[in-house]
Amino acid sequence: MSLLSVNNLSKAIGGKILFEDITFGVQEGQKLAIIGNNGCGKSTLLKILAGKEGYDEGRIIKQKELKIAFLGQNPDFSQTETILDYIFRSDSPEIEIIKNYEQCLEEVANGCEKSLQRLNHYIETIDHKGLWNLETQIKSILCELGIEKTHLLMRELSGGMAKKVALAAVLIQDFDLLLLDEPTNHLDIQTIKWLENYLQGSKKAQIFVTHDRYFLEKICTNIVEIEDLTLYKYDGNYSDYLYSREVRIHNTVKAQEKLNTALRREYEWIKRGPKARSCKDKKRSSNYYEMVEKKEEMTVIDKSSEFSVNQRRLGNKVLNIENVSKSYGELNILKKFSYKFNKGDKIGIIGPNGSGKTTLLNIIADRLPADSGRIELGINTHIGYFDQTSQKIPEEMTVLEYIREKALEVRKSGESTMSPEKMLESFMFENGSYNTLISKLSGGEKRRLYLIRILLENPNFLIMDEPTNDFDIKTLSMIEDFLSQFDGCLAIVSHDRYFIDRTTDFLLALDGNGEIHGFVGSVDDYYEQAEEKPKQIKESQKPEPTAVKRKKQGLSYNEKREFEAIEEEIEKLESEKSEIETFFSSGESNPEVIAKKTKRYAELEKNIEAKYQRWEELEAKSNES
Repeated sequence: MSLLSVNNLSKAIGGKILFEDITFGVQEGQKLAIIGNNGCGKSTLLKILAGKEGYDEGRIIKQKELKIAFLGQNPDFSQTETILDYIFRSDSPEIEIIKNYEQCLEEVANGCEKSLQRLNHYIETIDHKGLWNLETQIKSILCELGIEKTHLLMRELSGGMAKKVALAAVLIQDFDLLLLDEPTNHLDIQTIKWLENYLQGSKKAQIFVTHDRYFLEKICTNIVEIEDLTLYKYDGNYSDYLYSREVRIHNTVKAQEKLNTALRREYEWIKRGPKARSCKDKKRSSNYYEMVEKKEEMTVIDKSSEFSVNQRRLGNKVLNIENVSKSYGELNILKKFSYKFNKGDKIGIIGPNGSGKTTLLNIIADRLPADSGRIELGINTHIGYFDQTSQKIPEEMTVLEYIREKALEVRKSGESTMSPEKMLESFMFENGSYNTLISKLSGGEKRRLYLIRILLENPNFLIMDEPTNDFDIKTLSMIEDFLSQFDGCLAIVSHDRYFIDRTTDFLLALDGNGEIHGFVGSVDDYYEQAEEKPKQIKESQKPEPTAVKRKKQGLSYNEKREFEAIEEEIEKLESEKSEIETFFSSGESNPEVIAKKTKRYAELEKNIEAKYQRWEELEAKSNES
């Protein structure tokens, strides 16, 4: 069944036409991706479908009472809005009831007895309206996304956590069609993998804009591409798209060649200038000019730009990291980390949000001091740092002024470099855009310009922090081609698994507790192995007696007894928690019993967390000897 159809839609912004006369439809259960170069109108089209922006011409027909949920690129929140307020923004009465229940639940857990009566009221309401399944579903989503302290203000959150909250606010809604604009931006890889599985398992229709190619490969059933104001449709996932697009380009090339041959033949005829002009001759002349117009309208085949830089040579000593540690209060980011970079090392740095990936890059680049340890930079090592924010770009300058300024600095230092115009051309900046103010550029264009500026310095050690943000697939492919042939060293932090897999050959994985683990293989291989490790540990919890004795030599007698008993205590608490979760979904209607169970559930969550922390402390102490 058709949910939505777009007919001959056109849109222009500030005199620039984004797309013209595009037509497509969305069916129930379809998972449609919109792709295209930066500035082609992907996000604008998504906003139009969500009813958040108008269009110039055409028509959009939606199924009666179609419910649409929309996730924009950046969460929009007030200065006083809490996580709980943001997540439960929905106008749905059912969502409002769950919000009030969750608020009371948190207040009771924090010892507020006055909220117990209100809690009982909402428990009765949820039971009466049969909303326990919805409450469980919402709780599950929040748990999977690691959202716990819902009293925190949105403005205090990191970019990654704010994106998770925005994602939760959308996924808990009752919708028929889900619209997602760059849903993987700022998310860590584990969350992206969870989102992939969630969307893949959902039967609801979805339209998303993303540059994450593994995401496209795993989820989408159809792809539409905006190119040269036109929409091209493809069936299948990303691999199917690549094949079908290649066929389309091949056919277009053949058609162009055939048209060029016909034009040459007709042009020779016109040059001969027959003396006797007949109606037939006039018709032939008219056909020639029609063919000229057709050639002008025909899509120019897109060829990827190629570029290179005059790279400085690396010395024998590149960069050494020796026993570097870094903490913020009680949070350990790095614990005595050591690593020696060699010529040609291409390192991918991965880990959950907040684990210290950017901190590590800033320490390597001497932008942030370590608490202890040292960084030794080779004499010939020249670092180029492509950071997340591109904050150094002066928006009052033009595109060419900004690049020429850096090119002049490099030439004065005696280093040869590619001309500014050539670099801009290589990065898909057209001549007509050279005098454009930087403030008028899109986010992706600004990022491209910032990268050109860095590459003009001829670095031989590139540090890149989330380089895929705001870039389209074409730009990413071009950068990947460059980095795969880059002879210097690379240190890249990215949530884009495809980008990491293609540009690096070794992973440093931060675990969030200050430890860094090396791994050779793909990102997915690492996480699959990481998921298997806890199972293996659990299976080997009954070591030989000698091994037990050796492991616990660093503990006192009482601590040994505590360490032996704590796992059993955690198991009992987890079991009781599971029983209460089963109770919540059983349909029990006694408000007093429900209130007691709810309070006990909150206590269990706190106790389990405390027990796990104590277990980690004892284990660490037992390994010190």
